[in-house]
Amino acid sequence: MANPDDQLVACESSVAEDARPIASRGPKILIVLVRYQTPLQDSQTMRTLGACLAADTELGQHFSTLVWDNSPVGIPTGLSVSGFPMAIEYRHSGENAGVAGAYNYAMELAEQRGFSWLLLLDQDTTLSPGFLAAMHGHASRLEKDKRIAAIAPTMLMGNLPVSPKIMSRWGGAKDPSPGFEGPVFKELIIMNSGMLLRVAALRRIGGYSMDFWLDFSDRYVCHMLAKQKYGAWLAGEQRLQHEVSIMSGEGTTSMERYENLMGAQDAYFSQYKSFLRNVVFCQRLLRIALRERKIRPERSRLLFTHLVRRFTVPKRRRLEEWRRTVSARRKATVSGTPGSAPS
Repeated sequence: MANPDDQLVACESSVAEDARPIASRGPKILIVLVRYQTPLQDSQTMRTLGACLAADTELGQHFSTLVWDNSPVGIPTGLSVSGFPMAIEYRHSGENAGVAGAYNYAMELAEQRGFSWLLLLDQDTTLSPGFLAAMHGHASRLEKDKRIAAIAPTMLMGNLPVSPKIMSRWGGAKDPSPGFEGPVFKELIIMNSGMLLRVAALRRIGGYSMDFWLDFSDRYVCHMLAKQKYGAWLAGEQRLQHEVSIMSGEGTTSMERYENLMGAQDAYFSQYKSFLRNVVFCQRLLRIALRERKIRPERSRLLFTHLVRRFTVPKRRRLEEWRRTVSARRKATVSGTPGSAPS
């Protein structure tokens, strides 16, 4: 297996080689937090993560923390770990690898060091005080049940549940019963942030796809896990607040991000969903485009453009163009032009 350190471009670390955490010394869960431009001290996730670990010092025996930085400019060595009650391993990427690149790197790292689970986090999630202890408890109980690939808390945006969702046969999605705790062996939509993911299961499906470096990365992983007959444990008693960036703002960054979402959505449905599911998807795009005409005309025009392209541009060409677009956006960071922020 290739060393992930050798695969990283322009990688920097704030932790000496002999200080890096090793799972055999105690912790079994590797936390990976993806940063984009926001100072760590201002990240809601980092603040609440630090509070969780400070409140229960024994948790430090079970968790280790990796911060993956997709920002154009990394944090100067030594400043990245100050002010937090836990050891942090820091990596700065030479290009914006999105969440997919971060989580694949973490998978490689976990395999090398003996971690069996990854706890995926972005920078905009509020962790409740007992979250880490509860997730560690679930992981311990489910360690030998290899059918369970993921453990998912309930993610909220205000009072609105946004994850997990249970997929229906025709592409609809419904919320599980409030507070439901137990296994589900249907295809799910589980948001990356907050999800506990079994490393062996992620490896079996080949990791995250760089075609979905940012948006639809979680949809892709959930779909591939379902194809391999894996299930997920829904930890409905754990309720976390999360800011979904694609739903906020109407500025330039928001439109760039929305365009990335549309491209990823088209690529995902074109490659992995049936003809009938694609028909339903096109109907949904049309309804949204019509609804947005007076509220958000720029988004409406973008939706109509993507809808027309699905009928006028062959699938193979659309996918080739999408992959070139993804590559250009990831490399834009190298030239100093920021890409889109992770969700």
